[in-house]
Amino acid sequence: MLQSQIRKLRMEAGLQPEEAMEKLKISYSFLNKIELGDRRPGRDLIKRMSKVYGCSVDIIYNAIDEGVCQKC
Repeated sequence: MLQSQIRKLRMEAGLQPEEAMEKLKISYSFLNKIELGDRRPGRDLIKRMSKVYGCSVDIIYNAIDEGVCQKC
């Protein structure tokens, strides 16, 4: 199974899901839905993700546009 780009960014930042959800201040369920493409993160969460994952906001938006949120 291919991992989503958002999940890949988290893993490249060296974070386990539990660490990411704590730093992003979201539930495990919501993080999982984002990584599976079932939910789209809002602007504020995308900003937090870029800081926590150590990448630009544009990279997060590009990851979403590449099919992460196919069901949105």
